[in-house]
Amino acid sequence: MLLLYPLKNGLRVPSAIGIISKSGRYGGTYAHKDIAFEFASWISPEFKLYLLKEFQRLKEDELQKEKLVGM
Repeated sequence: MLLLYPLKNGLRVPSAIGIISKSGRYGGTYAHKDIAFEFASWISPEFKLYLLKEFQRLKEDELQKEKLVGM
């Protein structure tokens, strides 16, 4: 998902929706990572820290897998 910020009166304003909700068997609610992190901080500081650490761990795992495939 990409958030676009075109200029409007000299200010950058969001023009895309950052949250998508789909119903049904394979549905769910999906949000831009920045929105998800802010929502997590609203729930609790501990949850935000947990979410940030997990996101970083997943990205590090992806990087390691890419390095192994590139060998």
